Amino acid sequence: MKSEQIFLKWPSIVGADLSEKIYPLEVRGKTLIMAAISSTWAQEAAFLTKDILENIQDNLGKGVVNEIRVQVHGSPRGSRDYDRGPTVEKENPVEPPAPPDLQMTAEDHSPEEMLKRLRCANEYMKTWRESQRWPLCPHCKVRYPPSLGEEMCPACRRVQVEQQQEQVRTLVEEAPWMTPEHLMHETGIDVSVCRPIRNAMGTYWRARIAEGVRVGSSSNRRFPHDFRRRVLQMMMFARGDSSPKLNPQQVDEVCGPGVGKLFFDTE
Repeated sequence: MKSEQIFLKWPSIVGADLSEKIYPLEVRGKTLIMAAISSTWAQEAAFLTKDILENIQDNLGKGVVNEIRVQVHGSPRGSRDYDRGPTVEKENPVEPPAPPDLQMTAEDHSPEEMLKRLRCANEYMKTWRESQRWPLCPHCKVRYPPSLGEEMCPACRRVQVEQQQEQVRTLVEEAPWMTPEHLMHETGIDVSVCRPIRNAMGTYWRARIAEGVRVGSSSNRRFPHDFRRRVLQMMMFARGDSSPKLNPQQVDEVCGPGVGKLFFDTE
C-alpha cells in the first residue's frame, strides 16, 4: 500500500524538474525500478539513488524500498507520463479522489479495522489510477504505470517472457540444430529471446557431458543414461545438422578431448 504512494509523491521525492527526467516504473518486492529518459540521465540517476532512497524513507517510512535500480526506458509518452497517463480525450475528466485517512491509533489495530482500511486504500488507488488514465492490462485487467511501448502490466509481461523462454527451451531440446532465426520462424518469438536461450542450452549440454565423463571415469565406466543423448545434441547444435556424420575427432573438437572415444565405446 505504501509502495503505491511512491507514484503519487514522486515529484515531491525527487523534485519537479528531476521528475521530468527520471520516473518510477514498478516496485518489485523492496526494489524500486526507476527509469531514465536517456543514458546520460540514467548515469546521473545512479549517483542520486542514495539520496532518492533516503527521501522515499523520509516520506513513506523505512522498509518500503531498500534498493533502487536504474534503467534507460526512453521518454514517456507525453510529459510526466507516470503522473497522468497517456494522452486521451479530455471529455468527462475523472476527478482524482481525496486520499483516505490511513493514520491508525492503538485502538485501531483489530483485524476488522485493519481489513477495512486496506480495502479503503485499495479502492482509493483503483480510483486514482483510473482518474490518471493509467492503461488497463488486457490480460489481468489491472491498471499499471504507463511506459513506452508496453501493452501489458509488468507482471503479465514477465509471465509472457517466461512462457516464451520455456517454449524456446523445449524446441531447442527437441531440435538442437535449429538456428535462432529458425526458432523465431517456428515460434514467432523474437530472435533476441531465442538466441540467449539456445546458447544457454549449449552451455548446459557441455556441462552435462563433462559431468558424464567425470562420473563414468570414476565409477568403472558407468556413464549417466543421458550421456550419449547430450553428446548427439551438442554435435547437432554445433553443426546445425539434424543427422551429423560423426567420428571421434569431430566429437573431441566440439565436446572436449577424449569424449569421442567414450561416445563410440558406449554404443
